[in-house]
Amino acid sequence: MSTSLGRQYQKSHFVFIILLLLYSSSVFAEEDKRTPFEKYQGAYTFAWLKCVIGQKLAFTIKKAHAQGVTVGADLEKDADIPACKKKGLADMKKEYNNILPLVKNEVGKKALVEHYVAAIMHIKSTHDYPNETEKGYTNRMNETQRKTKELWVRFEITQP
Repeated sequence: MSTSLGRQYQKSHFVFIILLLLYSSSVFAEEDKRTPFEKYQGAYTFAWLKCVIGQKLAFTIKKAHAQGVTVGADLEKDADIPACKKKGLADMKKEYNNILPLVKNEVGKKALVEHYVAAIMHIKSTHDYPNETEKGYTNRMNETQRKTKELWVRFEITQP
């Protein structure tokens, strides 16, 4: 991989690892003082971001394969979207189960459930669709994120 294409793949992998290290070092460096609601939002956001970065890496790997460039197994592993989704959904469910009992009004519970369903669907859709371009993928992810953020605001305004 001495070509500029090879360096592009190495750079993508490097950025992915740096983001993961930054996240994990900030999470484990000190006691987690976030509220249960912030932990839920963090679990959702991290799962979504990690899976999207993995899919972006998968796009890059696909381009490499199309040009006859082979990539290492470690790079392929970082683009394992099904495993990313499975872990992200499990982490988010744990945090959701922690906050649901804290919501005391029915309107708030309904709004939280709506957000949770949208967040699940958002994470489940972090793979690319057949024949979807990278730009189309990015646009779809941005739109779903916008909708999910709106649902979170709808939940927040139900809280005292």
